[in-house]
Amino acid sequence: MSIDEIIESYTETSSGVTSFASSVFSDVVNLLIEAGYTPKESDLWLLNFATSKVHEDILNSTNQRSVPDGLMKGSVGLIVAEFLKIKMANASLTAEETSGLHFLAVVKKLAEGDTTIEWDTNGTLSPEQRMMEFLQMMNDYRQKFIKYRCLSW
Repeated sequence: MSIDEIIESYTETSSGVTSFASSVFSDVVNLLIEAGYTPKESDLWLLNFATSKVHEDILNSTNQRSVPDGLMKGSVGLIVAEFLKIKMANASLTAEETSGLHFLAVVKKLAEGDTTIEWDTNGTLSPEQRMMEFLQMMNDYRQKFIKYRCLSW
């Protein structure tokens, strides 16, 4: 199933799709692709769960009835982070899926002669540390919720 078909399938057939979910879903898929993960049809339920969770988190943190426009783009990163954290936590990221993720170490030296490849591991982070750093960067957006917080009685 192509990415466009996954997006169309999600927005047309999912009974729990909210206007929030349908408005951010294609951005979520595109950010996942940019990070190196191509969503599959089997990921739809988990993507819907992550989207609903982030939606509820935003509404509960801001005490508003809908997600403010200023939090729409940041919510995409939160959904991606939530999705990848769940996939990592239950070890459902296969080796084939993780090979596309762009969190690998950088090549420091490459020689063609007797095939020498030297990875820059001294000052750089491991792939897992890079992934965790990416997830933390996506989650840092939660600090912006305070700007949109309304008092609730």
